[in-house]
Amino acid sequence: MNSNTVLVVVGSYPFNLSWAQEHVGAILFVPHGSQVLGEAVRDVVLGAATPTGKLSQTWFTTVDLLPDITDYDYIRNPRTYHYLPQGRSDILYPFGFGLTYGELEFVSAILPDDDAAPITAGALRRVAVTVRNAGAVPVTDTVQLYGRVESAEGIALPRKLHDFAKVTVAPGQSQVVELGLAADELTYWDPAAGRFRLPEGQVRIAVGFDSDQELAVFELAVAGERREARVIDAALDVNTFDDYRDAISTINSRKQAAVELQPGGAVSFSRAELVRDQYQLHYEADGPAVLHIGELTMEVTGSGTATFAANQALPAPGDFTIAAGNQGGVLTVWGFAAVEAEGR
Repeated sequence: MNSNTVLVVVGSYPFNLSWAQEHVGAILFVPHGSQVLGEAVRDVVLGAATPTGKLSQTWFTTVDLLPDITDYDYIRNPRTYHYLPQGRSDILYPFGFGLTYGELEFVSAILPDDDAAPITAGALRRVAVTVRNAGAVPVTDTVQLYGRVESAEGIALPRKLHDFAKVTVAPGQSQVVELGLAADELTYWDPAAGRFRLPEGQVRIAVGFDSDQELAVFELAVAGERREARVIDAALDVNTFDDYRDAISTINSRKQAAVELQPGGAVSFSRAELVRDQYQLHYEADGPAVLHIGELTMEVTGSGTATFAANQALPAPGDFTIAAGNQGGVLTVWGFAAVEAEGR
């Protein structure tokens, strides 16, 4: 193939361009933009304009690497850079990737001494990145800063783009770019507390020109907070589980939020404590089924309400599970709440 061949791809989603990457001289990806798209492509191909875009999605070598389109658990079955391991050979182009005419050289990245202290709520950390253009033409590129917290409690947290800056550097010149990371951007949603929480742990900050590059790395302590025990007083939203298997959030026949459990499915709640004497849980089974509530087991069918003593289901504070037996039908559960004692 002629080495001067340019492949122009007009689309809105990733493509498997593995063959083109190996055989074509240049690839220009253009989203569906405007009525003058053709003129824009002409200007870039002929050098009158410079391509400066970056990919907003991860591009894989095959669709077989992706989970089912209806699988929204991006932690267990990742499809984005948030949870994908870096440096995978089956990723064609990482998030944030994009070439231009010319290349900026990374010179240095400096974290001021004052910003090396542990990150606390409301804090801001800044990194000064120096890049240089050693070429003969002006170069425009985007410097990016990523961060990921390793939680002291083992909570799976995402790697995220926290800041970026597009800069144009003249030939033979250098430029300093300041990028920042705010503590609020490191928070995660705690389902038990019903709020965002700054975790305790260590954040790994990386600088590069895409999500797979780590041209400079800084590791800082995060002085966040550990999760509190889940004290179940009046009620428990069964959709705020900490872990699950073969379970999905759904709507029951009464149009109420619920959890559907396949045979053998379960939802669990970490560090739970039942502080009332009795509780109840509504259920709906599509046939004879077995319902496990903590250490209690009962056979159920149709629709009903299971009422149980707290000290029998969860004798001591700890992990609490609602599950369907391996044999039997599908169970839908909702309405976990304390039963008021008479006279209260």
